[in-house]
Amino acid sequence: MEVKQAETINAIYNNFLDYRWDARHEVDLRTELYVNLYKMTNSVEQTIEITNNLLKLERVES
Repeated sequence: MEVKQAETINAIYNNFLDYRWDARHEVDLRTELYVNLYKMTNSVEQTIEITNNLLKLERVES
């Protein structure tokens, strides 16, 4: 993954800060990740797998 791609994913997360507690935010976050990751992978299977793995990670502010 390139730096620009990581920055894009981080920016998407920043739009849905309450995704862990707000079901609507989680759905919208997942949708945005699907759209953007598909552009990077060109594979539905990989897009779903990466999105699921990203959502399992605990994000920490630095």
